[in-house]
Amino acid sequence: MRTHRSVAGLLVVGLSVALGAAGCVVEAGHDYSVTGSWTVNGMSPTAANCSAAGIARVQVTVRQQPSGVVVFQRTDSCSNGAFNAGFVLDQGDFTSQWSALDAGGAVVGMSMMEAFSTTALAPGSNVMLRVQDFVGMTGFNPLGTDGSLSAEWQIDGATPSTTNCTAAGIANVRIRFYAETDTAYAAGVEVARGTCASGKFMSEPTPILRAGTYLTSIDALDASGAEVGSYRSPSALVVQAGRNHMLMVANFVTVVPGESLDVAIRWDTTVGPTMTDADCATAGVGTMTYTLMGAGGTVVDMMADVPCGAGVTFPDSLIAPGTYSMYVEGAVAGMPLVKNWMATCTGMDVALNEHAMYSCFVDKVM
Repeated sequence: MRTHRSVAGLLVVGLSVALGAAGCVVEAGHDYSVTGSWTVNGMSPTAANCSAAGIARVQVTVRQQPSGVVVFQRTDSCSNGAFNAGFVLDQGDFTSQWSALDAGGAVVGMSMMEAFSTTALAPGSNVMLRVQDFVGMTGFNPLGTDGSLSAEWQIDGATPSTTNCTAAGIANVRIRFYAETDTAYAAGVEVARGTCASGKFMSEPTPILRAGTYLTSIDALDASGAEVGSYRSPSALVVQAGRNHMLMVANFVTVVPGESLDVAIRWDTTVGPTMTDADCATAGVGTMTYTLMGAGGTVVDMMADVPCGAGVTFPDSLIAPGTYSMYVEGAVAGMPLVKNWMATCTGMDVALNEHAMYSCFVDKVM
């Protein structure tokens, strides 16, 4: 996972565990307790490494969404390393964000903003915030207090839900910003994160971006945090002070666009007006010949005297939206020139991006 630098060279990286401690608290709500913890350069905080990093205190702020109202804020000594706030939240949608403060109270480090919800949790549950790692580093930093951020995403063009997110293997969605010159999208900085099923992220009215011009991506992550899909904005985003910035909607496609046609073939077992269909072996068919035709009888694909099978799949490289027909012949094993089975199956319609399936019943004629 890519990380990001703070205003004064400190980076806050999110992991996923929590501990407990005490500090100054602004409390609201009563249904859910909150715990959180942090590290400094990947290690447990001490007076020494906090001082070396220039961090005196660590502050976490939880805001109600979509109002942006602060409902919980807590400040602890950096060396404490953790907090346990007790019952301070009600049911609702929230964002959390961490800040590192120097001895004078100035912000010297800021984390990305993460969205979370308590609506599916039973009252009395604990909300465990992601562990934050304050890392000293330099370089590109899009985080700041100039502009707010909004983003939305879809699953196969539909509103995300627990069902379609689970089916797609997407647990969370990450938003990253890149330098305008980073056209390879190689060094992104995470600025926000939300659950897949939430379908959106919104920091407004809280500003979390530094003014500037950026490339952006919205990334789909599985439960392990691995990237399983990414949508890159086709144009640069100009962040301006005092404005909200809406990214283009990302559509995570799990069904590959394009058309295909599956034709299951069944064979008559007797000569006569009544169809009694069966598979190749039961009907005694050894080889088959077929011709798939499109509009006006145009030949799309054909094969002659191939081993009899359960059917034929015509891939997207052959199929476009339209109506198809298929002429099929069958012969017993060892006698490919004697066609005992014949039929033309018609009316096989394929719509845009459809994976169509039909059955073709082939008459025994002798």
